[in-house]
Amino acid sequence: MASFLKRTENLVAFAGCLGPVRGPLALLKIHLGRRPFALQMPSHRAAVHLRPVPSSDGTVFRTVMVQEEYRLPSWFPVPRPRVIVDAGANIGLSTVYFAHRYPEARVVAIEPAGENCALLRKNTLAYPNVEVLQAGLWNRDTGLRIVNPTGHDFSFRVEEVAAGIPDTIPARCLETILSERGWAHIDILKMDIEGAEREVIGGLPPGWLSRVSLLVIELHDRYAPGASSALYRALAPFRISTAQRGESLFIWNHDADPG
Repeated sequence: MASFLKRTENLVAFAGCLGPVRGPLALLKIHLGRRPFALQMPSHRAAVHLRPVPSSDGTVFRTVMVQEEYRLPSWFPVPRPRVIVDAGANIGLSTVYFAHRYPEARVVAIEPAGENCALLRKNTLAYPNVEVLQAGLWNRDTGLRIVNPTGHDFSFRVEEVAAGIPDTIPARCLETILSERGWAHIDILKMDIEGAEREVIGGLPPGWLSRVSLLVIELHDRYAPGASSALYRALAPFRISTAQRGESLFIWNHDADPG
């Protein structure tokens, strides 16, 4: 019974987002398809490309596009963000969501996994305001490796490795990402990086988060114990407001300096 209700809920949700024909057809392609397919969102300038089950792309599509998990809370006071960093961009659905909603913003999408990043580039090709980096986000510029390469394609985790290790993925810290582009401030920093947030946030200089207006983060203490503690220690000097949507925590920094 629970399985039937979930399928019915999915059908209603997809039909509501994509239409009574396109929605159910998309679900069929996700669950029964044998190859990647293009899916056109209403009002979007280009289709997004998804892989069928056993890929997690359909789940991510529902979270981002159907449920709009990254829709900003009504109290977010910057109606037109200028700089957005999407760390853990996966195949680019969150990136497309931001780029479509805020066409005047520059969006940097960061994704370490090669196959995901190939689809990320394809899905964002129609958005000139998007820059894609195949890299991981870390607390310094170094090299990483994926520790669970056979895991779900939306939950790859990384760890730092010594120089010279084969198949090393480059890692960038937030300071490098900003300085390379001449930016002083991030309006929206979305971070869904499967536990690496503990290393990223724990390694920030004191007060660095004054350079971020809105942090949208998914915390993964189950993979990286202490991730939440590292976040709240870094936020301790600031006045903040928070909201939760799905698994994403929205944190508005009232003391952010937009530069």
